Amino acid sequence: MKVAQKISGLAKECNGEAKSYQAGIITAGEFVEFLLEFKELLAEGILAVNENGNSRKKGVSL
Repeated sequence: MKVAQKISGLAKECNGEAKSYQAGIITAGEFVEFLLEFKELLAEGILAVNENGNSRKKGVSL
């Protein structure tokens, strides 16, 4: 899966979790736990984009 698609999917999931929290389906603790996981996954995605960009500049194909 491409990194941009993965990040887009994470954003959609985050939106869904926020709606679940607002509707009272999940607790604040569950929402915070999700946000912490989301932060880690987003950081991994950003690093992958940076590495991909740097590799392309060097002529390496991923």
